[in-house]
Amino acid sequence: MATKKQAQKSVPTTTTKKCAPACSSLPKKSPVVEAIAKTKENKTKTKIIARFDCGFPNSLFIRGEGIATLSWDKGAQMKNISPNEWLWESDRPCSTIQFKVLINDNCFEEGENHSIAFGQSVEFSPKF
Repeated sequence: MATKKQAQKSVPTTTTKKCAPACSSLPKKSPVVEAIAKTKENKTKTKIIARFDCGFPNSLFIRGEGIATLSWDKGAQMKNISPNEWLWESDRPCSTIQFKVLINDNCFEEGENHSIAFGQSVEFSPKF
């Protein structure tokens, strides 16, 4: 009868060569590159949130002026962030934005135009 020691096979041992860490040879980032990366992460945004339940499958759009991404001729679709909240945001610098929201880009909200300055946030409930 074989004992446990006899039944075990011996495994040959191999030696491995240790390598330097992979990132030790990479150049360090300059302070300027790190500052640019932080600036991109912390961009100032202008945010507009409209609280309105327009019903499925309708969407809210925004039209306006004062920033290159908006026009009075064609609306930009707002992002639906909850059943009755719609978001439009931009990190493009501008002075003052004049805007209105529309249902399905064809039915304007009632009342005067809204205005907002760069970097501000506004929440409102449009009336149709």
